[in-house]
Amino acid sequence: MFNTGLKCLENKTAQNFTTDFGIHVRSFINPFFRWILEKNTKGEIVLEHYPILDEGPYIFCSSHSHIEDIISDLAILDRNAYVLIGTTDQLEHNPQMYAAWINGLIYVDRDSAESRHESLKMMEYLLRNRVSVLLFPEGSYNNSANLLVKQFFPGFYKLAIATHAKVVPISNFLAPDSKIYINVGNPIAVDNMSKKEALETLRDRIAEMRFLQIENHTKETKRSELGSDPMRDFMESRRREYFKVKWSSYEAWEQELTSYRGVDPSPTFDEVWGFLDKIDLNDATSEKLAYYLPLLEEYKRAKTLARRYDFGNYMKENWKNK
Repeated sequence: MFNTGLKCLENKTAQNFTTDFGIHVRSFINPFFRWILEKNTKGEIVLEHYPILDEGPYIFCSSHSHIEDIISDLAILDRNAYVLIGTTDQLEHNPQMYAAWINGLIYVDRDSAESRHESLKMMEYLLRNRVSVLLFPEGSYNNSANLLVKQFFPGFYKLAIATHAKVVPISNFLAPDSKIYINVGNPIAVDNMSKKEALETLRDRIAEMRFLQIENHTKETKRSELGSDPMRDFMESRRREYFKVKWSSYEAWEQELTSYRGVDPSPTFDEVWGFLDKIDLNDATSEKLAYYLPLLEEYKRAKTLARRYDFGNYMKENWKNK
């Protein structure tokens, strides 16, 4: 299935992506539209906290980890907020994108610097016209078993600097009981911070909110209750979450694996240990490099595990197993 009419959004610019009439209509229908979104969200939405907000506008920034976090976020906001969408395959094939267009949608091609720049101009235009925006600063789903949230992209900070709009943190958490817990934090003024400070402040705030949701809405699991390979089980649960919607191909889905590494990034496995691949063990060198043999063996084992537990590889290997 192809979403007729939505592909044109991929070529919109700040000059033609919306109109004053479109902004007015979307604001007018928003209360009814939010009711429709709530009724069509499969998981039960539980709003834990919502601050008292003035007319704004605001930059709403949400965590991102499940298929209904966009529509459930839009359902609980007290105003219309255009949403930033960066998944080309879903824009072209997922019927839910029509709802996003009715709400107000800004498309960004994550692989294009020009498109990323243009999307910021679109959001800046909205904020200057007192229209709020909703974005997901992680850029894609958090598929980590250990990180509460991923590193944030700095788009929200650039918008705050340009418009002085405050940032509203949102933690959207899908619990094991299929309820969607949403905690909306108090607005944060980040336009007087450095980029690094702003990224850390927002990330820490959403991580704290998410930690409390995990603590309050999940139960402890005994090691004896886990399967023989808990990490593979976790990756399978993430795979099933993605396949709640259809994808045209693995290559189209692979766009989802975006991560920001612009501020003090943690080194990758290959960046730390890749030099060991360059060591050539032969009869002439093995004696001289004997000291490194245990390290090389450990490296081979760690590299095998890193590949086994690489989510992109897991998705590729199990792509046809839908």
